[in-house]
Amino acid sequence: MTTLGAGVSRDRFLSGTIYRLRYRCQVACPSIGMTAASPMEEDVLSALVNLGYQRVAAEKALQVAGRAGAKALQSFDALFRETLSALSK
Repeated sequence: MTTLGAGVSRDRFLSGTIYRLRYRCQVACPSIGMTAASPMEEDVLSALVNLGYQRVAAEKALQVAGRAGAKALQSFDALFRETLSALSK
């Protein structure tokens, strides 16, 4: 069991632990969910999750939309539409 040092709050300890675990997951299994996405892709994912779609399904649809071509990646609206189209298939 890890003990907290003097002057270390519980919240700071937990946030540091979570950060280290996320890093270990990225190193050990880079293929599961910890992908680096552009800010626009993150915005599209956030919008889809806010609409009620599952994040995993939205990520897969975003990958399909990304393969559609450079046209889909030029604007948020185009990427969002392509991703919704992929989700509906």
